Amino acid sequence: MLDYGINFFIGIIAFIFAVLAFRERWQRKRDYRVYSRRAEELADLHEQVRLAHLDLEQQHRELRLANIEIQTQNAQLQAVSEERLMILGMVSHDLKNPLTAIQGLAEAMTGAELSVEEYQEYAGVILDSSHRMNNLVRGFLDLSRLESGTVRLQAVPFNILAIVQSFVEQYSHIAAQKRITILLESDVEEDCMVCADESATQQVIENLLSNAVKYSPHSTTVRVRVFAEENLHAGAVLLKEDFERLDELAAESRHWFIRLEVIDEGPGLSTADKLKLFGKFARLSARPTGGEESTGLGLAIVKTLVESMQGRVWCESEVGKGATFIVELPAAATM
Repeated sequence: MLDYGINFFIGIIAFIFAVLAFRERWQRKRDYRVYSRRAEELADLHEQVRLAHLDLEQQHRELRLANIEIQTQNAQLQAVSEERLMILGMVSHDLKNPLTAIQGLAEAMTGAELSVEEYQEYAGVILDSSHRMNNLVRGFLDLSRLESGTVRLQAVPFNILAIVQSFVEQYSHIAAQKRITILLESDVEEDCMVCADESATQQVIENLLSNAVKYSPHSTTVRVRVFAEENLHAGAVLLKEDFERLDELAAESRHWFIRLEVIDEGPGLSTADKLKLFGKFARLSARPTGGEESTGLGLAIVKTLVESMQGRVWCESEVGKGATFIVELPAAATM
């Protein structure tokens, strides 16, 4: 009977331990499920935070780009505003003055009896004033059309030397009034063919010659040089097999251009002048030597035209040593 009681007691203890073990396993499983669920929630929360962070970064980038765009637009608006102020200044000075002169002289011619000499003098001043106004308005319109893209330049082959010769002859008569000699130098025996827009090239040549005569002192010489130049493009990487066709590659890399130089003996340009030389409404320290007027638009038009024809234009000058304006235009493919 004692053994039975002992066994029963042992069984109860075993049962209790089994129940406790089961409860512990169940508790562990429940805790594991709770921890797993919380881990998933934390992972989801972390992903949401990460996505929110990425969204904030994207918004920051967009705000930064929007800010840059606003700053760019503000700078453009500021430039437009400054340009309008310059235009107003030009209109108030360069248009108002000759217009006032025309009006005053016209009133004098109609309101009083004048001699023939006085009529001729007044008519000459009116004609000069109208030319100044016409040149300024034409410069405004030309530059406006170029900048708006409404002007379509057509690249065709033509003989630039013949055009230069024609303008040299034309401006030689104008230069003679200031005792200025224009000399044409060219090492091209035959036709000097460029591939560019003929009308635009004429405008470039005329502007450069006009400026050279306008800013040259009396009794000096303006030299105009036209010659062909060959440019060998450097920097190519050659493979071993390329050396067998080196001559052929060299021929393919050659690029010919026609170079026009207009060299005067004027006062030259300071560093400050050269920095604003090709800008619109440029006012330089050098002044015309014969009382001529300058709109400040000619060289801006030259630069726009030359670059539109895939060419280059620049100036080499030192104070007191004159100035050399250089234009390079692509040569025709026949060279």
